[in-house]
Amino acid sequence: MPDSQDPYWQVDVNEYIWTYQVNVIAPMILIEKFLPAMLDQKFGRIINTTSGIKNSPGKGAYAASKGALDKLSKDYAKKLKAKNVTINAIDPGSIKTDLGGENASHDVATVIPGMILGAFVSKNVTGQWLAAQDYRGKSLEEALEMVE
Repeated sequence: MPDSQDPYWQVDVNEYIWTYQVNVIAPMILIEKFLPAMLDQKFGRIINTTSGIKNSPGKGAYAASKGALDKLSKDYAKKLKAKNVTINAIDPGSIKTDLGGENASHDVATVIPGMILGAFVSKNVTGQWLAAQDYRGKSLEEALEMVE
């Protein structure tokens, strides 16, 4: 996320380009590289890291890039569901990391099992926007029961 996005209409276009490269283009490249093997073996799980910040216009480039990543995930999901390849967008929430900062709401450990949930779901759970914090304090098995 760019350091400053306030006011968001004055964010330098290069910040948008950089942010899209990291949050949209890089995941697309990874999907393109790994998807053929997943299709060949008729099984695969793709997990994109999204953010609820996408609904915050004051976060400009970052919010737009996460919205684009969610759209990409939903579009791929429609085409891949019948092939037992899932793709989901999972939001870790506000985490105490370099991005979230020390005032973030949650410790890193709270995203488990929510962030790995997408690797274990059935083929029916695809194209979903999942909030990792919804599964906070749950075992992986309990989280799977909640989502499936």
